[in-house]
Amino acid sequence: MGERSSSRPIIGIGAGSVVPRGKEELNGRAGSDWRDAEVGVVQQQQQQRSVCWGAPAGKKVLESLCSLGASLEFATKSSIAPKDGNSTKTVQKEMHCDWWLRVPGSAHGDLCNKKDLLPALQGVTVVFHCASPSPSSHNRDLFYKVNYLGTKAVIEACKEAGVEKLVLTSSASVVFEGTDIKHGTEDLPYAKKPIDYYTETKILQEKEVLSANDPERNFFTTAIRPHGIFGPQDPHLVPVIIQAAKSGKMKFMIGDGKNLVDFTFVENVVHGHMLAAEHLERDSPLCGKAFNITNDEPILFWEFMSRILMGLDYEAPKYRIPYWLAYYLAFLLSLVVTLLSPFVTVHPTFTPMRVALAGTFHYYSCERAKKHMGYKPLVSLDEAVTPLEKGPTAAEVTIIPASTKL
Repeated sequence: MGERSSSRPIIGIGAGSVVPRGKEELNGRAGSDWRDAEVGVVQQQQQQRSVCWGAPAGKKVLESLCSLGASLEFATKSSIAPKDGNSTKTVQKEMHCDWWLRVPGSAHGDLCNKKDLLPALQGVTVVFHCASPSPSSHNRDLFYKVNYLGTKAVIEACKEAGVEKLVLTSSASVVFEGTDIKHGTEDLPYAKKPIDYYTETKILQEKEVLSANDPERNFFTTAIRPHGIFGPQDPHLVPVIIQAAKSGKMKFMIGDGKNLVDFTFVENVVHGHMLAAEHLERDSPLCGKAFNITNDEPILFWEFMSRILMGLDYEAPKYRIPYWLAYYLAFLLSLVVTLLSPFVTVHPTFTPMRVALAGTFHYYSCERAKKHMGYKPLVSLDEAVTPLEKGPTAAEVTIIPASTKL
């Protein structure tokens, strides 16, 4: 990861997906247990560590660090757990807002509590902050606590522990308001009307991280903005497509099918993180700035959907609904849901936001990342999609339970 002036560790906050291409095991402890790991610390050959907890990109970051010669110091499963000392029991209740981690020689820790974070950050050089609840969650309190309050705690803990670099996994959608974006740059303003509460809190999160850049304290921050992440063991995009197809919700195409969208293979997202950590230093153009990271190959949204569906033996969408009509119907449904909200809680899947995501252009320029980080996608879109077309086993896709509501 480039030259370093010290032998301090590297830490990552987040969880991830698969073992790097061509690697069946990680150096150090590996195997099936690591596929569930959401917290970890690695020690690089240059005597540098990394830790990850939180979201899919983070674990993949750790795996990539290991493939570069790092050894896994520890790994454990991050879960939402009660304060009873039981680290093996996972409590699937989103109303709990504590994101727990296990640090060698310490008790449980809470992502939103600076005091709990400090033991994991001692002697660390770089933090990869990838933690976030699933975008499909309806728990607004959880989004706010993890994405905003948790990030503030991470920043404070990093500064107190003397961490030098903080790399955030943000989202290109922080500038998306449901209208067309073509070759969108990082100079676009933040969305005044974010498409959902997840994005609203990601905006708050990114602002906190970028504004925390402080050269006087030798603390440098940057944000990576991927879009449409997918890949092996993908817990979101492809599984949702599959489940929607199973329930008969993928028969209709919204709009004329000509809208281009960015999708990003997870290994390219991780590559962007690695480059950011390498180039983030004093007087670097990365300091306090955000960078789009995509496959740099905009594709027709419904072509991408159709390739995956047909590869998995489902029919491609064959009925077209005008965009204006779909949006109008979704808007009416949202009004009905709002009127009913005092009496019943309903989480519709047919929403104006989802109509906008399926029917508008939204792809982004990576020129800033190319210029300042030397970014270039490692895996082409065709290379990434082909395994998915061969089925969930070949693609190592994590299928969400049939009971999951879409």
